Amino acid sequence: DDAISIISSDETRVAAQAASRRSFSTTIAGFKQEPWDECVAEARSLRGQAPDEALTASVRSLCARTAELASLALDAGPISPERVARYVGLFDQNNIGIRRVLSRERGDDDAPEIQEGRAASPVQQQTAPQQRCLRGTALYALCCAANHDCEPTCEVLYPPAGPAQPLEAHLVARRAVEAGEELTICYVDAGAGTRRRQRATADYGFLCACDRCRRAGDDDDDDDDDEDDEDDDEE
Repeated sequence: DDAISIISSDETRVAAQAASRRSFSTTIAGFKQEPWDECVAEARSLRGQAPDEALTASVRSLCARTAELASLALDAGPISPERVARYVGLFDQNNIGIRRVLSRERGDDDAPEIQEGRAASPVQQQTAPQQRCLRGTALYALCCAANHDCEPTCEVLYPPAGPAQPLEAHLVARRAVEAGEELTICYVDAGAGTRRRQRATADYGFLCACDRCRRAGDDDDDDDDDEDDEDDDEE
């Protein structure tokens, strides 16, 4: 009986792993999948920055070490550095910011619930200091497949849920959408100036050229230019 139980348990585990791999493969099929070091190099090139061989070597070394540790920790055979690099690159260029409110400070009971479920850019994730939040990034098969636009037709909202419940992502229209019109979201801080928005989209492998970015005089970028120059000096 013990032998039969062990075999059954092993078969269940193997079947579950296979199902998980099939589900993951289906989820990522339509996403851009470039190695992490190439993503980093491409973003620098799009911003007009010089190649950084030391940074590239550091990223590759990190992927190699991660592959080594993952191979030891996971019962799935050897994992190559190239596989790790592609998975990290996949996540880096397709993920979305998430925020779940775990608790609120006293006196914040009247805060609108919708705010705890709004997808956040890295800058926006630093807001609402009166709330204790779980912040991070995630990859959703539907929402993360939406293309970028600085004037998006949709936004991603997370319905309120308990800490132990799955964090569901809903793609919600921001305005009336015409039949056949593309559903888009904004990958970056929509309140930033044109140049800063375009530099931010370089992390996703492109420089935004949406209608808003092409419109002459859309934003006043003087402050952005100064800040970007400072960022370049620091880098």
